[in-house]
Amino acid sequence: TVFTVLREHEPPRCALEGRVDGLVFLGTDIGEDIITPVKELPIVLVDNHLPGFDGIVGDNLGGARLAVEHLIEHGHRRIAFMCETLADLSFRERFEGYRQTLAAHGIPVDKELVIEGGRGKDYVQAAMQKLLTCDPLPTGIFAANDFMAIGAIRVLKEHGLSVPEDMAVVGFDDGDLAPYIDPPLTSVFVPRWEMGETAALRLLELIRGREPRARTIVLATELVRRRSCGCLNGTT
Repeated sequence: TVFTVLREHEPPRCALEGRVDGLVFLGTDIGEDIITPVKELPIVLVDNHLPGFDGIVGDNLGGARLAVEHLIEHGHRRIAFMCETLADLSFRERFEGYRQTLAAHGIPVDKELVIEGGRGKDYVQAAMQKLLTCDPLPTGIFAANDFMAIGAIRVLKEHGLSVPEDMAVVGFDDGDLAPYIDPPLTSVFVPRWEMGETAALRLLELIRGREPRARTIVLATELVRRRSCGCLNGTT
């Protein structure tokens, strides 16, 4: 029996009672405090990695580099980074890709343009309130997920700003809504199906006693170009 845990705050009872053969934990907010009580079981983390455990992750660092490099290719140098919170592992890795890419082009990180919306339900609005006080405004936004990118586009329109003419926007995840908003969202594709499949296969290997050593498997991400960054019909 395999049990999948989605962002729980304590180990599932069935695992503590020994009624499962292995566990898949999904989410960056799964910490060692949750895993330690069941660490004797075969465990695979998805979208997360911790020392001593198998992890399946998308290439956050590389995907962020692609996104920021693309904005720079479009002529942007004042580029904001927006996320819910840098306490989130994935967002920290995406920020590091942002920072490295700016540095590679000789662009210093402007702390005013690194914007966290917080954990509240209105974190997109909170982040955009901070962004709209920047002087001068950025010409591009790299949002750490699509939800924030889509919210940013809505708020920009409410303030009379056009995307991408006044401000380009790039997201991360390439979720189902990305092609259907106005303008369609340029976003970094994360291979979530492949992550789940890889996690299941890896867990079965662990349950069968194969390759017991812990390792992190990083799956490639790719940039999907649409009009929100200034591309036309998905082309540069």
